[in-house]
Amino acid sequence: MRKTVRLSYVVVLLSLLFSASGCTFLIGGTSAFVPIPDDVRLQEIPEILGCSAEFVLRSCNESYERVCGWFCWDEDEEEWDYCCWTAWAHTDCWGDIVIQLTVRDPSDDLNQSKSPRVRVLDPRPVAGAWDTCLFDVTQTDIPITSTDIAQGGPVKTVTVRLRNVHVRFTRDCRTFVAELPLRVLFNVDGQELLSANECSVRVEYDR
Repeated sequence: MRKTVRLSYVVVLLSLLFSASGCTFLIGGTSAFVPIPDDVRLQEIPEILGCSAEFVLRSCNESYERVCGWFCWDEDEEEWDYCCWTAWAHTDCWGDIVIQLTVRDPSDDLNQSKSPRVRVLDPRPVAGAWDTCLFDVTQTDIPITSTDIAQGGPVKTVTVRLRNVHVRFTRDCRTFVAELPLRVLFNVDGQELLSANECSVRVEYDR
């Protein structure tokens, strides 16, 4: 009886060794096995290798206001006099933030059929940037067209524009600066996918 039990253990052990060495796991018999097609390969997600951005001014509109008060010194009367004058109030400007990305795209996910786009996330304050104001930008997706892509092969240069960005220069806001987080998005079989990483770029404009 003991010999039979030992023999059974040996048979089971040999079966396990054979299965492990052949990378074969029998689950419900060989009918559950499905051959892998020869054309199936692992798709690599795009990776952002670098990024840069620049604010390009397009137009500005100056605004003035009338200021009145006891601010004028009368030398003859040697006293402060009431007077009015026109003073600068603020300047509204509009421009584009030109964004350039270097993207490693081995699986051609920037193809137009996959609706590629650049996602600009909400701006973040820049550490150490005192007496500055944030750009008036909220999260938005910028479509990537075929004309936005330069160079072929797996590494591509993508240039897009975030248009009509508004900045208002005042006595308290003379410099605009922000850190813009960027991602690349695309669609595969109705599912939205993101690039493997995020790239943050600093953009600054001084009036």
